Amino acid sequence: MNKSNKNQTLLFKIFTLLSFMSMPIMAEVVTQKQKVETIEVSLDSFGLLSMVLLVIISSLVGMFFMKDEFSELT
Repeated sequence: MNKSNKNQTLLFKIFTLLSFMSMPIMAEVVTQKQKVETIEVSLDSFGLLSMVLLVIISSLVGMFFMKDEFSELT
């Protein structure tokens, strides 16, 4: 496996993890009694802001790891 394939595999894994981290709108919380409760995250100003920040952070991380790919094009 050459370096390009390893980089592509690594990028795919990173983007997959980031997409799974930024997608959930429901969170599960386990209390001391081992009772599972769900908390719904509303998309008010703070919820929307947090989703936008997660997208921006994941885009910046992707740009950082792909900078070598774009520098080869020039």
